[in-house]
Amino acid sequence: MYTFSYPLLIGAILAGNSRKERTRLMNLGKILGRAFQIQDDLKDYLTTNKRGEKGKFNDISSGKRTLPLLLMYKRASMKDQRFLRNCLNKKILTHEEKEKLMHLIKQPQILKRIRKEIHHSVQSARRIIHSLSMKQSSKKKLLFIIQSLFTE
Repeated sequence: MYTFSYPLLIGAILAGNSRKERTRLMNLGKILGRAFQIQDDLKDYLTTNKRGEKGKFNDISSGKRTLPLLLMYKRASMKDQRFLRNCLNKKILTHEEKEKLMHLIKQPQILKRIRKEIHHSVQSARRIIHSLSMKQSSKKKLLFIIQSLFTE
């Protein structure tokens, strides 16, 4: 998982922040790291490369059990669940398998749930930032970074 916690902690220590403030910043980092990981997992299915090929599918090919895969599996028919299990750890996916994965991930309820998870994390991060005892200008910079990372 991507980590935002330690860079924030190091900055807090160097700035002389209290233990309470450092804990808040560590929590902020965990929340942002989780949201970034979910967003990255989703991109693994939806990104188109320079040759026009859809999805890298690296996560499923390497057997990673990500939130998008879990949601697809939970909502899938028995037949599609078998298909998803067969795709796990399969180093090379056929064009047809990639198309089917794209179809499964693009189901509105799955995309909505994944985006909701990211949105919830971003909202939690914003609340933490507003609770910090740093300068308003620093809070604005953090909020800008979050906005840049997570376009909702």
